[in-house]
Amino acid sequence: MLGNAFAGTSETPGEVVSKSVLMPESQKIVQVPFKVFRGMASITAVRDRLDLEEAEPREVEALGAEGLEVSVPARGSARTVVHEMLKHLCSAISYGGATSLSDLRRRFWAAPDAYLIKLSPASRTESFER
Repeated sequence: MLGNAFAGTSETPGEVVSKSVLMPESQKIVQVPFKVFRGMASITAVRDRLDLEEAEPREVEALGAEGLEVSVPARGSARTVVHEMLKHLCSAISYGGATSLSDLRRRFWAAPDAYLIKLSPASRTESFER
C-alpha cells in the first residue's frame, strides 16, 4: 500500500504534465510538474490490463474498480522518498526510547498502552474529517 508514496517519482510510469497552481502566500500562479498516477485498481488500469478497448461501457462499469486516476506532484527520485521514510522511522525509534527497530517492537509488545495515544473528540475530528 505504498503506491501513493511513490506515485510522483521519476521511476514510476506515467506522464509528467505541467499545471498552473495558485501559491497562497504570494497569490501568484506558477507552473508545477505533476505526474498522472493510476492506482492499479483504477478503471483505467484495469481496462489496460484486461485489454478492454473494445468492451461495452456497461461491461467495464461492472468490473467495480476501486482505485483512482489522479495527478500528484512530481517528487523526483524514489531514492529520496525512501531516504525520507528512513529518517521518519529513525525518529519513531528514537521517540519510543529504543535503539533499533527490533528493540522498539519488543518494547511496544511488552507495554502497548505506553505507545498508543487515545484521541480526544477534537483531535479525532481534526485527524479524520478532512
